[in-house]
This record gives sequence, C-alpha cells and structure tokens, in this order.
Amino acid sequence: MTTHALKCTCDHLVLGDASVPEIRQLLAAAKLPASELKSTLPPLQAITTELNRSRSLGQPVDTLHLIAHGQPGELSFGDQRIDRAALLAHADLLAGWGVNTIALWSCHVGADADFIALLEEL
Repeated sequence: MTTHALKCTCDHLVLGDASVPEIRQLLAAAKLPASELKSTLPPLQAITTELNRSRSLGQPVDTLHLIAHGQPGELSFGDQRIDRAALLAHADLLAGWGVNTIALWSCHVGADADFIALLEEL
C-alpha cells in the first residue's frame, strides 16, 4: 500500500476573520494555504494585499475561500463589513484580484442574490 502526503501545488487561498477564535482554529488546521485577516485594514484591502503577496511569491490564486460570519448580503470581519456599498466603493481593488472562483464560507450571505451577482460581476 502506498500513502501520499498531502502536497499542495494548488492555486487556492483560504482567508478568514481573525477576530473569531473558531475561524482561527479552522485556519490553523487548513490543508490549503491560509491566513487570518486582521482588522488593521479594511477587509477588501486586506484581501487584496494577501492576493498580491501570494502572486509575488509565484503562487497566483485561482480559488479564493473567505471564512467569516455573515448575514444576507454581508460578510463580517471583526467590526468591519463587506456589503454592497463596500463592493462598489472598492470595485477597482476587486478588478485586480484575478481569481476565477470565490467560495464564501459564511452563514446566510448567499441569501442575497443581488450581493452575490455584484461580487461576481466585479
């Protein structure tokens, strides 16, 4: 029997809300590249920074996983929110992300189809 260690030559990046202990635990145990988003920067700016860092290391991201609390049409990172207004205000940042897939691991955020459509468009 041959066993193979999990070797990530993948193009995934997992980012999560550092203010939630359970999310920090998930990130620490992740089998994919993962980072905590701290509240020192607005969330969309912090995500952009992480994507740029990954790209500069020769590891472009195709699938971005975001783990955060949420409600319909809104992701929460600490006391900061990503909602429709934030998406529109930071459309230039999102245009530079260069990802094909964004996986939202957040309760209820997908209940707002307009928010999801706007995120996809930007």
